[in-house]
Amino acid sequence: MPISSLTFLGTRLLDHQAGGVYCATDAAGTRPLSTDKGLTDQAAAVFAFAEHNLDEELAVALEGLRNLQDRTGHPGFAELADRWWRHRPDWRIRTLRHQLYAATALLVGADRNDDDYLRTRAADVLNRCLSTVRDGEFPARLTESWRPLDRLVASPMTAVAAVEAMAVAHAVGEDGVDTDRLPEIAARLAQLLVEPHPVADLARCGTLARLALALAQAGRLLGDGSLVTAASRALGDATVRPPRRAVDAGHILRAGHELGRSGIDAWAARNEAVRVLEELTDRRNGGVFWATSRMAINPTVMSDDPLLRRKTAQAQATAARALGAVGVALAGAVAA
Repeated sequence: MPISSLTFLGTRLLDHQAGGVYCATDAAGTRPLSTDKGLTDQAAAVFAFAEHNLDEELAVALEGLRNLQDRTGHPGFAELADRWWRHRPDWRIRTLRHQLYAATALLVGADRNDDDYLRTRAADVLNRCLSTVRDGEFPARLTESWRPLDRLVASPMTAVAAVEAMAVAHAVGEDGVDTDRLPEIAARLAQLLVEPHPVADLARCGTLARLALALAQAGRLLGDGSLVTAASRALGDATVRPPRRAVDAGHILRAGHELGRSGIDAWAARNEAVRVLEELTDRRNGGVFWATSRMAINPTVMSDDPLLRRKTAQAQATAARALGAVGVALAGAVAA
Protein backbone atom coordinates (compact mmCIF):
# COMPACT_ATOMS: atom_id res chain seq x y z
CA MET A 1 0.00 0.00 0.00
CA PRO A 2 1.36 3.48 -0.83
CA ILE A 3 2.42 5.40 2.23
CA SER A 4 0.89 8.66 3.42
CA SER A 5 2.54 12.05 3.34
CA LEU A 6 3.05 11.81 7.11
CA THR A 7 4.74 8.41 6.86
CA PHE A 8 6.85 9.64 3.93
CA LEU A 9 7.94 12.59 6.07
CA GLY A 10 8.92 10.26 8.90
CA THR A 11 10.66 7.56 6.87
CA ARG A 12 12.26 9.46 3.97
CA LEU A 13 12.87 13.00 5.22
CA LEU A 14 13.75 12.59 8.91
CA ASP A 15 17.50 12.55 9.55
CA HIS A 16 17.73 9.99 12.37
CA GLN A 17 21.50 10.32 12.56
CA ALA A 18 21.89 14.09 12.83
CA GLY A 19 18.36 15.07 13.84
CA GLY A 20 15.77 17.24 12.14
CA VAL A 21 14.46 16.87 8.60
CA TYR A 22 15.83 17.41 5.12
CA CYS A 23 14.18 19.97 2.88
CA ALA A 24 13.30 17.61 0.01
CA THR A 25 13.96 14.29 -1.65
CA ASP A 26 13.71 12.99 -5.18
CA ALA A 27 10.43 11.44 -6.31
CA ALA A 28 11.35 7.98 -5.09
CA GLY A 29 12.46 9.26 -1.69
CA THR A 30 15.85 7.58 -2.04
CA ARG A 31 18.10 10.59 -1.54
CA PRO A 32 17.83 14.12 -0.14
CA LEU A 33 18.19 16.87 -2.73
CA SER A 34 20.23 18.86 -0.22
CA THR A 35 21.62 18.04 3.20
CA ASP A 36 21.19 21.61 4.45
CA LYS A 37 18.58 22.11 7.16
CA GLY A 38 16.09 25.00 6.94
CA LEU A 39 14.18 26.49 9.85
CA THR A 40 10.70 26.31 8.33
CA ASP A 41 11.14 22.65 7.41
CA GLN A 42 11.97 21.75 11.02
CA ALA A 43 8.95 23.70 12.25
CA ALA A 44 6.59 22.09 9.71
CA ALA A 45 7.68 18.60 10.78
CA VAL A 46 7.20 19.41 14.47
CA PHE A 47 3.64 20.59 13.82
CA ALA A 48 2.76 17.49 11.80
CA PHE A 49 4.19 14.92 14.20
CA ALA A 50 2.84 16.67 17.31
CA GLU A 51 -0.67 16.93 15.88
CA HIS A 52 -0.65 13.21 15.02
CA ASN A 53 0.82 12.17 18.41
CA LEU A 54 3.94 10.57 16.91
CA ASP A 55 6.30 11.12 19.80
CA GLU A 56 9.36 9.29 18.46
CA GLU A 57 9.32 11.20 15.19
CA LEU A 58 8.54 14.42 17.05
CA ALA A 59 11.67 14.01 19.18
CA VAL A 60 13.85 13.85 16.06
CA ALA A 61 12.11 16.81 14.43
CA LEU A 62 12.20 18.87 17.62
CA GLU A 63 15.96 18.35 17.74
CA GLY A 64 16.09 20.42 14.57
CA LEU A 65 14.49 23.42 16.27
CA ARG A 66 16.73 22.99 19.31
CA ASN A 67 19.84 22.94 17.11
CA LEU A 68 18.80 26.06 15.21
CA GLN A 69 18.43 28.17 18.33
CA ASP A 70 20.88 31.06 18.23
CA ARG A 71 24.28 30.38 19.78
CA THR A 72 25.67 33.91 19.76
CA GLY A 73 23.65 35.37 22.60
CA HIS A 74 20.82 36.73 20.45
CA PRO A 75 17.21 35.54 20.78
CA GLY A 76 15.56 33.49 18.07
CA PHE A 77 16.70 30.97 15.52
CA ALA A 78 19.28 30.64 12.79
CA GLU A 79 17.41 30.03 9.55
CA LEU A 80 19.84 27.73 7.73
CA ALA A 81 22.48 25.19 8.76
CA ASP A 82 24.33 22.30 7.20
CA ARG A 83 23.42 18.73 8.05
CA TRP A 84 25.45 18.80 11.26
CA TRP A 85 23.95 22.08 12.45
CA ARG A 86 26.78 24.44 11.64
CA HIS A 87 24.93 27.73 11.17
CA ARG A 88 25.46 29.61 7.92
CA PRO A 89 27.07 32.98 8.78
CA ASP A 90 25.41 34.68 5.80
CA TRP A 91 21.96 33.64 7.08
CA ARG A 92 21.89 35.59 10.32
CA ILE A 93 18.99 37.76 9.19
CA ARG A 94 15.76 37.11 11.08
CA THR A 95 12.84 36.66 8.69
CA LEU A 96 10.10 37.55 11.11
CA ARG A 97 7.40 35.21 9.79
CA HIS A 98 9.87 32.30 9.96
CA GLN A 99 10.79 33.19 13.53
CA LEU A 100 7.11 33.27 14.48
CA TYR A 101 6.42 29.97 12.73
CA ALA A 102 9.36 28.25 14.40
CA ALA A 103 8.63 29.63 17.86
CA THR A 104 5.00 28.53 17.52
CA ALA A 105 6.15 25.03 16.57
CA LEU A 106 8.54 25.04 19.53
CA LEU A 107 5.60 25.92 21.78
CA VAL A 108 3.61 22.99 20.35
CA GLY A 109 6.54 20.62 20.91
CA ALA A 110 7.06 21.93 24.43
CA ASP A 111 3.40 21.42 25.24
CA ARG A 112 3.43 17.88 23.85
CA ASN A 113 6.51 17.02 25.96
CA ASP A 114 5.46 19.07 29.00
CA ASP A 115 8.80 20.89 28.76
CA ASP A 116 8.65 24.16 30.71
CA TYR A 117 12.10 25.29 29.55
CA LEU A 118 11.21 25.07 25.86
CA ARG A 119 7.83 26.59 26.59
CA THR A 120 9.48 29.63 28.16
CA ARG A 121 11.94 29.97 25.27
CA ALA A 122 9.11 29.79 22.74
CA ALA A 123 7.01 32.40 24.55
CA ASP A 124 10.00 34.74 24.78
CA VAL A 125 10.67 34.63 21.03
CA LEU A 126 6.97 35.01 20.23
CA ASN A 127 6.66 38.08 22.42
CA ARG A 128 9.78 39.63 20.89
CA CYS A 129 8.29 39.11 17.43
CA LEU A 130 4.86 40.41 18.42
CA SER A 131 6.35 43.53 20.01
CA THR A 132 7.55 44.74 16.59
CA VAL A 133 4.00 45.37 15.31
CA ARG A 134 2.99 48.95 14.57
CA ASP A 135 -0.58 49.80 13.56
CA GLY A 136 -1.22 46.19 12.73
CA GLU A 137 1.83 45.82 10.47
CA PHE A 138 5.13 44.04 10.95
CA PRO A 139 8.55 44.56 9.42
CA ALA A 140 9.50 41.70 7.14
CA ARG A 141 13.02 41.15 8.48
CA LEU A 142 15.21 41.97 11.45
CA THR A 143 18.94 41.94 12.00
CA GLU A 144 20.54 39.35 14.24
CA SER A 145 20.30 41.87 17.07
CA TRP A 146 16.56 42.30 16.39
CA ARG A 147 16.67 45.70 14.72
CA PRO A 148 14.20 46.20 11.83
CA LEU A 149 15.80 46.12 8.38
CA ASP A 150 12.81 47.34 6.43
CA ARG A 151 10.40 49.05 8.77
CA LEU A 152 6.95 49.74 7.29
CA VAL A 153 7.46 47.35 4.39
CA ALA A 154 4.13 45.53 4.40
CA SER A 155 4.48 41.89 5.36
CA PRO A 156 0.99 40.32 5.45
CA MET A 157 2.35 36.80 5.89
CA THR A 158 4.13 37.92 9.06
CA ALA A 159 0.79 39.12 10.42
CA VAL A 160 -0.76 35.79 9.39
CA ALA A 161 1.97 33.92 11.29
CA ALA A 162 1.38 36.18 14.30
CA VAL A 163 -2.33 35.34 14.38
CA GLU A 164 -1.63 31.62 14.18
CA ALA A 165 0.89 31.96 17.01
CA MET A 166 -1.78 33.56 19.19
CA ALA A 167 -4.31 30.90 18.22
CA VAL A 168 -1.89 28.11 19.13
CA ALA A 169 -0.95 29.81 22.42
CA HIS A 170 -4.65 29.96 23.27
CA ALA A 171 -5.15 26.31 22.31
CA VAL A 172 -2.32 25.06 24.53
CA GLY A 173 -3.18 27.38 27.41
CA GLU A 174 -0.03 29.50 27.21
CA ASP A 175 -1.06 32.78 28.83
CA GLY A 176 2.49 34.18 28.69
CA VAL A 177 2.09 35.18 25.03
CA ASP A 178 0.86 38.75 24.58
CA THR A 179 -2.36 38.78 22.54
CA ASP A 180 -3.36 42.40 23.21
CA ARG A 181 -2.57 43.46 19.64
CA LEU A 182 -4.68 40.78 17.97
CA PRO A 183 -7.64 43.09 17.18
CA GLU A 184 -5.51 45.63 15.31
CA ILE A 185 -3.54 42.92 13.48
CA ALA A 186 -6.73 41.21 12.37
CA ALA A 187 -8.33 44.50 11.33
CA ARG A 188 -5.32 45.33 9.16
CA LEU A 189 -5.46 41.92 7.50
CA ALA A 190 -9.17 42.35 6.76
CA GLN A 191 -8.48 45.80 5.32
CA LEU A 192 -6.09 44.30 2.77
CA LEU A 193 -9.03 42.58 1.09
CA VAL A 194 -10.84 45.84 0.32
CA GLU A 195 -7.98 48.18 -0.54
CA PRO A 196 -8.02 49.41 -4.16
CA HIS A 197 -4.42 48.28 -4.71
CA PRO A 198 -3.87 45.20 -2.57
CA VAL A 199 -0.49 43.68 -1.89
CA ALA A 200 0.68 41.82 -5.00
CA ASP A 201 1.10 38.52 -3.12
CA LEU A 202 -2.63 38.49 -2.44
CA ALA A 203 -3.18 37.37 -6.01
CA ARG A 204 -1.77 33.94 -5.08
CA CYS A 205 -4.23 31.30 -3.93
CA GLY A 206 -1.93 30.04 -1.18
CA THR A 207 -1.48 33.51 0.27
CA LEU A 208 -5.22 34.15 0.20
CA ALA A 209 -5.89 30.79 1.84
CA ARG A 210 -3.46 31.55 4.67
CA LEU A 211 -5.06 34.97 5.06
CA ALA A 212 -8.46 33.29 5.25
CA LEU A 213 -7.18 30.91 7.94
CA ALA A 214 -5.78 33.77 10.01
CA LEU A 215 -8.96 35.83 9.76
CA ALA A 216 -11.09 32.83 10.71
CA GLN A 217 -8.84 32.11 13.70
CA ALA A 218 -8.94 35.75 14.80
CA GLY A 219 -12.70 35.88 14.35
CA ARG A 220 -13.16 32.84 16.55
CA LEU A 221 -10.79 34.10 19.26
CA LEU A 222 -12.32 37.58 19.30
CA GLY A 223 -15.93 36.54 18.69
CA ASP A 224 -16.00 38.89 15.69
CA GLY A 225 -18.34 37.75 12.92
CA SER A 226 -17.08 40.37 10.48
CA LEU A 227 -13.64 38.74 10.50
CA VAL A 228 -15.19 35.35 9.77
CA THR A 229 -17.10 36.90 6.86
CA ALA A 230 -13.86 38.40 5.54
CA ALA A 231 -12.20 34.99 5.89
CA SER A 232 -14.95 33.39 3.84
CA ARG A 233 -14.51 36.00 1.12
CA ALA A 234 -10.74 35.46 1.06
CA LEU A 235 -11.18 31.70 0.76
CA GLY A 236 -13.61 32.19 -2.10
CA ASP A 237 -11.02 34.32 -3.90
CA ALA A 238 -8.36 31.66 -3.23
CA THR A 239 -10.37 28.95 -4.93
CA VAL A 240 -11.26 30.81 -8.13
CA ARG A 241 -8.60 28.65 -9.78
CA PRO A 242 -7.48 25.21 -8.59
CA PRO A 243 -4.22 25.30 -6.61
CA ARG A 244 -1.16 23.73 -8.22
CA ARG A 245 1.02 23.26 -5.15
CA ALA A 246 0.41 20.76 -2.37
CA VAL A 247 1.06 23.38 0.31
CA ASP A 248 -1.56 25.69 -1.20
CA ALA A 249 -4.15 22.91 -1.27
CA GLY A 250 -3.29 22.15 2.34
CA HIS A 251 -3.75 25.79 3.39
CA ILE A 252 -7.13 25.89 1.61
CA LEU A 253 -8.22 22.75 3.42
CA ARG A 254 -7.14 24.08 6.81
CA ALA A 255 -8.89 27.42 6.18
CA GLY A 256 -12.08 25.62 5.17
CA HIS A 257 -11.92 23.52 8.32
CA GLU A 258 -11.44 26.61 10.51
CA LEU A 259 -14.39 28.33 8.85
CA GLY A 260 -16.47 25.22 9.46
CA ARG A 261 -15.79 25.62 13.17
CA SER A 262 -17.50 29.01 12.91
CA GLY A 263 -20.50 27.60 11.08
CA ILE A 264 -19.48 28.68 7.56
CA ASP A 265 -20.09 26.20 4.75
CA ALA A 266 -16.77 25.70 2.96
CA TRP A 267 -17.40 22.26 1.48
CA ALA A 268 -16.71 23.33 -2.10
CA ALA A 269 -13.25 24.65 -1.20
CA ARG A 270 -12.60 21.61 0.98
CA ASN A 271 -13.50 19.14 -1.76
CA GLU A 272 -11.40 20.93 -4.36
CA ALA A 273 -8.37 20.92 -2.06
CA VAL A 274 -8.80 17.20 -1.38
CA ARG A 275 -9.08 16.57 -5.14
CA VAL A 276 -5.79 18.37 -5.77
CA LEU A 277 -4.03 16.45 -3.00
CA GLU A 278 -5.42 13.23 -4.49
CA GLU A 279 -3.93 14.27 -7.82
CA LEU A 280 -0.58 15.01 -6.21
CA THR A 281 -0.43 11.70 -4.34
CA ASP A 282 2.30 9.39 -5.62
CA ARG A 283 0.69 5.95 -5.67
CA ARG A 284 3.99 4.29 -6.53
CA ASN A 285 6.40 5.70 -3.94
CA GLY A 286 4.08 7.38 -1.44
CA GLY A 287 3.89 10.96 -0.26
CA VAL A 288 2.72 13.94 -2.29
CA PHE A 289 4.53 15.72 -5.08
CA TRP A 290 5.42 19.39 -4.67
CA ALA A 291 3.27 20.67 -7.54
CA THR A 292 1.27 19.70 -10.58
CA SER A 293 1.56 21.08 -14.10
CA ARG A 294 -0.79 23.75 -15.40
CA MET A 295 -2.56 20.97 -17.30
CA ALA A 296 -3.55 19.51 -13.91
CA ILE A 297 -3.25 15.85 -14.79
CA ASN A 298 -1.94 13.05 -12.62
CA PRO A 299 1.70 13.92 -11.83
CA THR A 300 2.79 10.30 -11.98
CA VAL A 301 2.44 10.46 -15.75
CA MET A 302 2.50 14.15 -16.48
CA SER A 303 6.17 15.02 -16.54
CA ASP A 304 9.69 14.05 -15.59
CA ASP A 305 10.40 17.61 -14.42
CA PRO A 306 12.32 17.07 -11.13
CA LEU A 307 11.14 20.44 -9.81
CA LEU A 308 7.52 19.35 -9.98
CA ARG A 309 8.15 15.78 -8.87
CA ARG A 310 10.28 16.48 -5.81
CA LYS A 311 8.88 15.67 -2.37
CA THR A 312 9.36 18.53 0.08
CA ALA A 313 9.06 18.41 3.84
CA GLN A 314 6.70 21.38 3.70
CA ALA A 315 4.36 19.59 1.28
CA GLN A 316 4.26 16.36 3.31
CA ALA A 317 3.73 18.17 6.61
CA THR A 318 1.10 20.59 5.33
CA ALA A 319 -0.88 17.82 3.62
CA ALA A 320 -0.73 15.65 6.74
CA ARG A 321 -1.88 18.48 9.00
CA ALA A 322 -4.72 19.49 6.69
CA LEU A 323 -6.01 15.98 6.03
CA GLY A 324 -5.67 15.01 9.67
CA ALA A 325 -7.66 18.04 10.79
CA VAL A 326 -10.67 17.08 8.67
CA GLY A 327 -10.27 13.32 9.02
CA VAL A 328 -9.87 12.61 5.31
CA ALA A 329 -7.95 9.66 3.90
CA LEU A 330 -6.80 9.88 0.30
CA ALA A 331 -7.65 7.05 -2.05
CA GLY A 332 -3.99 6.29 -2.72
CA ALA A 333 -2.72 6.55 0.85
CA VAL A 334 -4.06 6.92 4.35
CA ALA A 335 -3.86 10.41 5.84
CA ALA A 336 -2.04 9.43 9.02
